Amino acid sequence: MTYNKHIFDVQNKKVIRDFESAYKNFDNVYPGQFQIDSPKFRLVIDRINLMGKKVKILDIGAGYGAFINHLHQDGIDAIGIDISPTAVEQGKNLYGPDIKLQTGDFLKGLDFADNTFDIIVCYGVFQYVLDFINPCLIEMKRLLKPDGLAALSMGFKNTNVFFREIISDEKDFLEIISKELIIEDFLVYYHEIGTQQNQSQDIDLSSQSRDFLVFARNNKGI
Repeated sequence: MTYNKHIFDVQNKKVIRDFESAYKNFDNVYPGQFQIDSPKFRLVIDRINLMGKKVKILDIGAGYGAFINHLHQDGIDAIGIDISPTAVEQGKNLYGPDIKLQTGDFLKGLDFADNTFDIIVCYGVFQYVLDFINPCLIEMKRLLKPDGLAALSMGFKNTNVFFREIISDEKDFLEIISKELIIEDFLVYYHEIGTQQNQSQDIDLSSQSRDFLVFARNNKGI
């Protein structure tokens, strides 16, 4: 069994969301968070470069803080939030006690003032909290500065059995986001395609996991 047993109850089609147990019982949870060269992180870095490095960034669901650490190394003011105290502790062990990584629960609201952040990154979080997606978006909007940028991602797979009554595809996700934020750009990229599959000319994309990335602006700036 993997750490996902603490996140999903596949048999009963429920999301457990026990991220603390996942981080406490497994050494490498969500290894994709270390892949700073992946498109989802590179695109945020591109936006930072366009906006100028004097921006304030919040990463919700930061895990061990790999992306936050990368931004710190480049002189960017970034704060990471994760619900798991173990993830935060391990992140400080990895990157040093001064890294701006702290615990927080997105569903209960985060302890920051209104209009604090120029960019909020929220990658791989929404698929676990779709039953709370509207209040999460409202909280994100509260924290963003006028015209601030949200970088969001959600994982999709055609065989997914969770929350399909709320969001079944990328179009549904866009419609819900657009109730609170102004969609600026979006893209899909596929992943978890093995080497052997890559060599084949007959890749079944419908069976692959895909990340849907959305960039949206706070409409308070309009």
